[in-house]
Amino acid sequence: MLCLILSLNQKLIWNNYYLEGGALKNEFECFEIALDWKQNYYLSPKVIRKIRQISIKQGIKLIVHTPYYLPTSTMLPEIQKRVLENVRKGINLAREVKSNKLTIHPGYQEMPGSAIKYCYNSLINNLQKIVNIGQEYDVKICFENFDKPLLCSELKDYLYVLNSVDGLMATLDVGHANTTNNKPSEFLKEIRNLLMD
Repeated sequence: MLCLILSLNQKLIWNNYYLEGGALKNEFECFEIALDWKQNYYLSPKVIRKIRQISIKQGIKLIVHTPYYLPTSTMLPEIQKRVLENVRKGINLAREVKSNKLTIHPGYQEMPGSAIKYCYNSLINNLQKIVNIGQEYDVKICFENFDKPLLCSELKDYLYVLNSVDGLMATLDVGHANTTNNKPSEFLKEIRNLLMD
């Protein structure tokens, strides 16, 4: 499935530039709404309706992407609470635009070097909570690999997390995979059965 990943701008969506002009013209099958930018984080009801109408009319699947900088692997309870609130916001937007997918990144390493296992343990626990929330609303959580040298950039680490969280799906970022010691084709071979559909 080819997916166009762009940051929506509320003014441009009215020209149908990204969704119709970009995704449809280039025969993409899905379109990602990235919540990395302020203009996407607070989409108006009017824009949400327009996005939903275009996607339904044209048969384009929509995916909501939480901010790439969301500290998903945090060990701090106060920040974990905020991460879950942010995920719920993304899930609500996904439901509003009639999507059943939410993409999430692993976050960043809080602990130094040899203590990285604590970051991975926290990431796995947090992702299981996130997947459980997604299941309450029939939204699949799709875990995206990060670029080197961040968490889950290497295939073995990415697979470890994917296989440790029940119900977690995979999103392969080929650009990120190209920064690692593995080829994107190796990622694809290993995660084929976990890729979002």
